[in-house]
Amino acid sequence: MKYWRASIACILIMSISVRLVPGASIGLPYGFDVYDVVSRIRSAMSTGKFETSMPQGPMLYSLLCELVILGGISPEATMSIVAPALLSLIVIPAILYARKSVKDEFAAIIGGILASSTNLIVHQTGGTVVPEALGILFAGFFLSLFVQKNWKDRKIAVLLSFAALGTLASHHLTTLNVLFGIGIVILFKIISDGKRGSVRSEVRKMMPIFIPLGLAALLIWKFVAPQHTLEVVNLTLAGASGLTLAVGGFFAAFVVSMACRMIYRRRASFYLAEKPFIFAIITFCASLAILLIFHLVGGMGMDMLRMILYVGVPISVVYVPLSVTGLVYTVNSRIDDHSLACLMAFPTACLSLAMFLVLQPGFGTLAYREVSFMLYSILPVTGIGLAEIIRKASPAKRYVAAFVLAYSVLALASTSYPSRSYLIGLSESYAPSDLRISEIVVNITCQGEKIDTDVRMGNLLLYYSGRDINWVSNVSYWTSPGPPGAWLGKSAMAGHPVPIPSNVEYILVSEEMLESNGGVVVDQPSRRFYPLPDAALRYLEEKPGISKVADSGTAFFFYVSRH
Repeated sequence: MKYWRASIACILIMSISVRLVPGASIGLPYGFDVYDVVSRIRSAMSTGKFETSMPQGPMLYSLLCELVILGGISPEATMSIVAPALLSLIVIPAILYARKSVKDEFAAIIGGILASSTNLIVHQTGGTVVPEALGILFAGFFLSLFVQKNWKDRKIAVLLSFAALGTLASHHLTTLNVLFGIGIVILFKIISDGKRGSVRSEVRKMMPIFIPLGLAALLIWKFVAPQHTLEVVNLTLAGASGLTLAVGGFFAAFVVSMACRMIYRRRASFYLAEKPFIFAIITFCASLAILLIFHLVGGMGMDMLRMILYVGVPISVVYVPLSVTGLVYTVNSRIDDHSLACLMAFPTACLSLAMFLVLQPGFGTLAYREVSFMLYSILPVTGIGLAEIIRKASPAKRYVAAFVLAYSVLALASTSYPSRSYLIGLSESYAPSDLRISEIVVNITCQGEKIDTDVRMGNLLLYYSGRDINWVSNVSYWTSPGPPGAWLGKSAMAGHPVPIPSNVEYILVSEEMLESNGGVVVDQPSRRFYPLPDAALRYLEEKPGISKVADSGTAFFFYVSRH
């Protein structure tokens, strides 16, 4: 393709720009959970020594520490500018993976454009300072190497091992998806070889990758970071019933079997794949209809409906028609079995796991975390879908397709940083004054004194204290959630101030919690978020025995006297 390198450079610039918009504008990292993540290395940024566990893999944490210690860059600048710029490199392996999978440079460029503009709200694809971004970066390189056949080449083998270890050292869930994907590729190959009466060498060559990576992952999840992987699995199984496990297993197996059938029949047809613009309109209408039905029957509140409409519909309208069109073309094309199996296996792994999780009670909400890797792994198919639409269209329709692509990119990029009205009242960004008062709170309170605040402000307390703080509403951990709400959460849920529990010594209130400001008290994700009535703040300011210790203009710190 002409201008190949120039196209990649433009895509990389776009990827960096999208991910730097919020951080560069306010000088602070975007994403309220960033400080929870980086609080694990707050002390290491000054001492060079890790004092807390790193459940999601040490590589990102170590990288951030080196940037701060050796680079002399402030932690906030590192998290808001340097790290997002580096993590935006995820588009490079996405382009390489697409190019080597479908052997089409134009499709690879389109896939890169979509990857550069797609930013998911939770666990963003390269958007915020989270381990998943680095994990997907290494996983992308792994996929681009895994799809090749020349594994006997020593250089390829070394690079493949490096990419696998990088994924393992970066993010647990991405590692699980990669392992599951390799397992499905092996299954596809065994089924194919079974029809021929013998197992070919490709399956045997995959085992030296699959078995060591799987064993290493199990050892790390068991002895180093159990709370984010194996314990979550155990809690999911404990909350499930035999029926939900059976139904979830059936649908997960159904997804795998349908993908396998599509690959080896080498025949796929779908009427709307030939009518992409009509397909997009139908997808848009269907997305709205499904969400509205859920809302009308009481399965979804207005706040959640608004958020999914804003975020989910643009992603569906862009990815569903293009990926289905690309899938039909790819299956019917002359692409070799190995490339097709690899292309299908990793999205199938994500969809299968998501289907299983969504049917489980409690931790079934974890299914949404499969979306990032699913969209990333299907980029080659999505790219070839739009490439074929453009190639088959008349010159006039090509201009329309180019306009649609440009509009889609803008729509996807705009969903990356919505206002809090589209996030159930949740503000993803902090004001500098929020950071100042959090640091004051950590400095003036003694260890063990209980502070009532929400998850959003609690993340700042964890960050400044190096996770050595006792805040009552700390529900950030799967295995030891705190009491739901304490005073702030209970007052928000009641709609009026309630008596302050005896276990609360300090209360940290932010304007981002107040009803008049469109905010919410951020509680555990599985519970509904409620706004704090303004009367609750007046209650704290006027009630005898409660004194305001600090006021930053956007947040207020109160001391509750028991005398």
